Amino acid sequence: MGASVVNALSIYCKVEVHRDGGAYLQEYSKGKRKAVVKKIGKSKLHGTIVTFEPDQEIFSAKGGSASGGKDDSIKFDWNTIVNHIRQQAYLVKGLKILIIDARDAKELQDKKG
Repeated sequence: MGASVVNALSIYCKVEVHRDGGAYLQEYSKGKRKAVVKKIGKSKLHGTIVTFEPDQEIFSAKGGSASGGKDDSIKFDWNTIVNHIRQQAYLVKGLKILIIDARDAKELQDKKG
């Protein structure tokens, strides 16, 4: 799933990009940008960090990698998500992906070299 799809399906989405010596930030609410991209500082990093909160009105209680529970919270299937990312990244040599499940502080680091 691409960033635009994640953004469209989220009540909140934050994208932080590190490139060319700078760190840049843009935030979205329900698919609409809240402000233009702004430089937030210098950075020696290279990559993108996406933080999002899925929209409970969009996700139903049936199927997929996310589903509503009895308490109307969205439940993600950790293995489905990790396997999908591995499949997408298979052909990208040297790609480093860090996935953090902030709900339970689970962390998975997958490096392909």
